[in-house]
Amino acid sequence: MFLEEFLLSESFSSLYSMAAVDDVAPAESRLKFYFQTPYTSFPSVRETVTLGGHVEIPEEQLQSLRSLIIAVVGDDKDYPEDVEMHPVAQKGGDFIDLPAPVSGFGYYFDIAPGSELPAIKLYLPMHHYGQDDLSLAKGITGWMKAHGRGQYCDRYMSMLENMAYHRHLEDKKGLQSYVSCLIKKSGELDITTYIDPEALDRVKPKAKTNGASH
Repeated sequence: MFLEEFLLSESFSSLYSMAAVDDVAPAESRLKFYFQTPYTSFPSVRETVTLGGHVEIPEEQLQSLRSLIIAVVGDDKDYPEDVEMHPVAQKGGDFIDLPAPVSGFGYYFDIAPGSELPAIKLYLPMHHYGQDDLSLAKGITGWMKAHGRGQYCDRYMSMLENMAYHRHLEDKKGLQSYVSCLIKKSGELDITTYIDPEALDRVKPKAKTNGASH
């Protein structure tokens, strides 16, 4: 099966991290595989989401995916496609330095019963890129607005502000953990943001003021 050949090929250097199935009859269950790869250049992303060219994805959708990646990691739109994207140090030092394979991009392969090709979802670890939660949020909401999806952006920013009761969004990063993208059969990019409420944050809660004296 070409999927197995692709996963074992040199072009897909990865760390197999997890497998899962659905809690249904085996014949109806999906196979779900999660991988981590050290590669972050766009050619490596293209190679993976198209399974080395076996999955046909219009170039317009691939370029939309590239612009999303650039918006999330905070790089310039002219960032060379063939250059690996480098993690940005955490301001507050809450995240330890991770080995390169663990700090790269993640992928989720969803294989439905009877399907020859898996649905592939890309995971961008937001805690490795961007300066802080504010710049990360502005990056993702800016991309959403530019692509006609700005309906809930203000609510998203408000939610983050309310969750960060103990600090300012620009202080560091940590509330937003991942952004994922699945290119649907229709060509639409299905975007999901994963939130970490920092319940175990080492920073003690502090009152945020608006500058007024009391």
